Amino acid sequence: MGRPDIRPLYENEGLTLDKFVAEYDVQGKSQLLWINHSFDEEISEQSENTLKQAIARFEKHFSFVGITEYFDESLIILKHLFGWKTPYYQRKNIGKYQKSIMPSKSSIDFFNRKNKFDISLYSKARKDFENLLALIPDDIRKEIAYFKALSLSMRGGR
Repeated sequence: MGRPDIRPLYENEGLTLDKFVAEYDVQGKSQLLWINHSFDEEISEQSENTLKQAIARFEKHFSFVGITEYFDESLIILKHLFGWKTPYYQRKNIGKYQKSIMPSKSSIDFFNRKNKFDISLYSKARKDFENLLALIPDDIRKEIAYFKALSLSMRGGR
């Protein structure tokens, strides 16, 4: 079962994020629950225990956990981990968003409370990834720098 389609709520009703947060309680599957559900029967609550289970499953069952903010680095590490050829890619379906529209502090606080265990899981994964990056040899570090420069030039410096 996928996430509920909430687009009609904001496309047709013109809801702001703050109004949406105040009026709707859309409960999607968190990453934490998804990871645990992949291995067990339905787990419907987030808790310190489900966070610990998800971290243990990452460590036992996942060969690699990439971080979106380190996409190019992740691809090059995966290349070496699995013996791939250089995985060139094209960016597609990139939205144009207005960065000047910021949610209110109360909306940010609400989302942080709702997602505190996912945020903890992400923080752990990101820290582990950054620790891995610190250990990679100079030749792979240079390959990452070249790949990032090439990717940047292929998309016109954006």
